Amino acid sequence: MIFVEMTLIRWAGSNIYQLFSVTNLILIASFLGIGIGFLSVNKIKPTLGLSPFLLSLVILFCYLYSTQYTVKLNDVGNIDYQASAFKIHALPIFLTLPLIFIAVVATLASIANHVAHTFKLLPSLSAYRLEVLGSLLGVILFSLFSYVESSPIVWGIIITLLYFVLLADTWKMSSIILTIMQICAFIIMLVAFYKETITPNHTWSAYYKIETQPFLKNSYSVNVNGLVQQIIEPIEQRKRVKPFYIKPYEHAPNLILNNVLVIGSGTGGDVAIVLSRGAKHVDAVEIDPALYRLGKKLNADKPYDDARVSIFINDGRAFLQQTSKKYDLIIYALTDSLMLVPGLSSVRLENYLYTQ
Repeated sequence: MIFVEMTLIRWAGSNIYQLFSVTNLILIASFLGIGIGFLSVNKIKPTLGLSPFLLSLVILFCYLYSTQYTVKLNDVGNIDYQASAFKIHALPIFLTLPLIFIAVVATLASIANHVAHTFKLLPSLSAYRLEVLGSLLGVILFSLFSYVESSPIVWGIIITLLYFVLLADTWKMSSIILTIMQICAFIIMLVAFYKETITPNHTWSAYYKIETQPFLKNSYSVNVNGLVQQIIEPIEQRKRVKPFYIKPYEHAPNLILNNVLVIGSGTGGDVAIVLSRGAKHVDAVEIDPALYRLGKKLNADKPYDDARVSIFINDGRAFLQQTSKKYDLIIYALTDSLMLVPGLSSVRLENYLYTQ
């Protein structure tokens, strides 16, 4: 149950952009569904057989109506960040959020109802023990898959196998038509996960769904969860279209840059700029190794290949607390997760980084 809940949180948050402004909607829907499932245990027969249909509908809906940002340049050659004009497939927010909320509530309620019926057969203490252990196992298992940057098809296979174990006994007694329909529901879910997994230029990090879109020579838009987050581009182009990146150095033109710290170095844009200003050594801190790998591969200035750069895959605040080094300049490189705590789908949060 918890593994399905976390899958829905991650999948919906990565595909439906409206969720980034509605804190914890999927988490709240999950809690409500679980509560309804347990409260209905004495009134409704086990409903686990219904959940594959509901789950596949949620997964398919998020896939079909996912956010897709398409790069468009303005008159000066910079990215047009008004992405609302380019979110093809996305439904209006007044339709998307209620539909997802209701579907997630129904999905978790149908699973929780089966869990509640199972717990009724056990002593209270044993049921409570299983609840805690199951919750911990679900969280640990999904966290492990996120840590190794597994793709959605892996989540789908795990969910399908767990369902097969739970439904095996009921399939012996249910009609062949119902069994075939449930198997078809699993196939629909797996196809949606598989098509997302094989989508060109899409990768899944521990935190995001990441997409790269080329738009000029050696220039790429890096979109996370459907919204543009970073731009990989040569230094000269960045100076021309985004001169604010140079402002810190203009305020202190005589500053000697022996040691520089860049927090949120991402794909290496800020690192490349500080190297071009003559920095002798740069410590680059980036929490997402997938973004670092993209920068190492695609950034034409090759900042991460420079011998003067040391890369640290770590949280910026944790790094500052752990290091004793002194720096001539510290750059907060526009760290922005683009998410407002949408039910654990993104734990890389600025409200942690920017506080004591």
